[in-house]
Amino acid sequence: SAFYVSILSFQEQTAGCHAYADGATTSEDMVRACRMFRSVLAGFAAMQVLTFDEPAAEIFGSLRRQRVEIATVDLQMASIALSHRLRLLSQHLDEFFKVPRLTVEDWTVA
Repeated sequence: SAFYVSILSFQEQTAGCHAYADGATTSEDMVRACRMFRSVLAGFAAMQVLTFDEPAAEIFGSLRRQRVEIATVDLQMASIALSHRLRLLSQHLDEFFKVPRLTVEDWTVA
């Protein structure tokens, strides 16, 4: 079956790279930061990436109105999965179990 990643995962990965680059104090640190960026970019370029688009935003708004209480980025990822009728893979199922109609699976369990 097809495997997708969320653009929000890309955002989180690049935020980590930005934080590392912002703390760079030597040229070597900056070279390492640029390698990190390039690695993240190459990894995501090789995958099928789903974005937070209008249908996902509508679902997100509906879930917020239903007072589903999980972190915003998690609710956005859940909304993307729901909008595409996909199963969401995560190690952190407790939060995602709070989302109505969302199918989840712990990808670390065989």
